[in-house]
Amino acid sequence: MSFLVGTDPGLRQTRTPTTQEFTGSGQSSVTLSSDPGSEDNVIITFDGVTQHRSTYSVSGTTVSFSSAVPTGVAKIEATFTVTHPTKVPADNSVTLAKLADGTQGDVLYYAASGAPTLLGAGTSGHFLKTQGAGANPAWAAAGGAWEFVSTQTASTSSYIAFTGFTSGYDYQIVLSSVTQSANVAFNLQWGVSTGPTYRTSNYRYAAQQTGIADNTVTSDANLALWSGSFASNAVDPKMNLTITIFDPGNASERTMMHMNGGTQSATTAATVIALNYNGYHDSAEAVTAAKFAPASGTISGKLYLYRRTLS
Repeated sequence: MSFLVGTDPGLRQTRTPTTQEFTGSGQSSVTLSSDPGSEDNVIITFDGVTQHRSTYSVSGTTVSFSSAVPTGVAKIEATFTVTHPTKVPADNSVTLAKLADGTQGDVLYYAASGAPTLLGAGTSGHFLKTQGAGANPAWAAAGGAWEFVSTQTASTSSYIAFTGFTSGYDYQIVLSSVTQSANVAFNLQWGVSTGPTYRTSNYRYAAQQTGIADNTVTSDANLALWSGSFASNAVDPKMNLTITIFDPGNASERTMMHMNGGTQSATTAATVIALNYNGYHDSAEAVTAAKFAPASGTISGKLYLYRRTLS
């Protein structure tokens, strides 16, 4: 005979019960071979007659009768199953198929310990990048593509600085419709270390400009992005510049920058000035920041920071 009973890791499986026989008359209790857990898991018969569960109780392996078994009963029979408690899986025994549901976009991977580990959903457009057998996977921008990092808004600010440059990236800063105080140079300086500390000497650069004489400077306190004064019109002209900073985290080389951009003429509003510019600081060191500031006065407008992975 088989019957359903209890809940175990297999969830209500069909099990074959155990049957034991005992001498009848005069018995006040019998001892089972295993603990059934409750009288609900035991069927007691006297010479084939089933007894009500209210007439016996179970404690461990002992079945106790409310009164001694009547004279003349030759055989007591107990049919029972054993309670199967919930089990805690052993370490390293749970497969990925048995893990709980996750969040859409999350990824499971094996960390250094060998345990399943969750990588949260990445940024839209990124791909899952392997970093080799000795490192965890990571989300990354597609190779060669510029990844947006942050925006800063200058509002009559004395300067704007982008910090936190790290190795392994080129950076690009876009100035969109930035204005500044009239008739002053617009300068860029490199920052180093975590402070950062800004370099204030020994910059070298060359510029080709329409409407203003080309120049080459071998030593200056800044990278003067506009070598001539400007913004003398009634309406301040807007600078639109794209500045690429090449591998600033490389401490063994000078950090080179290149800029393309344009603005209005300082004297004639209808004249556009175009600029091609290259420069660096005359030290081989890791650059961690870039600061934009007019020689005096303030700037206003939007500045956007991007980066791309070096491959």
